Amino acid sequence: MKRVVILLALMVVVPVAGCRRFGARHDRSGAQQHMGTGAVESIASDRKTIQINHEDIKDYMPAMSMTFRVRRPEILDSINPGDTVDFTLRDTGSGYVLTAIKKH
Repeated sequence: MKRVVILLALMVVVPVAGCRRFGARHDRSGAQQHMGTGAVESIASDRKTIQINHEDIKDYMPAMSMTFRVRRPEILDSINPGDTVDFTLRDTGSGYVLTAIKKH
């Protein structure tokens, strides 16, 4: 019985530790998140998307210029094209959305 309990505990702990080791992050709801750094190229006039020329995003995508959907337009209030930013992408189940952004 003791071996079964230990085995079950390892089945839970090892995958969680593995995720942390390889940089996967999750928010409070369990949704996967990725952090990135890049230069803002443009912001759509409706403020629903932002174009960022970003560095490699670990465990997600290589460096490239890409348009991201924005969760709330007001998070872009102090952001302008040309700014260097750190940003957070969150998996919504139907794609990733930019949920936070901060100027350098």
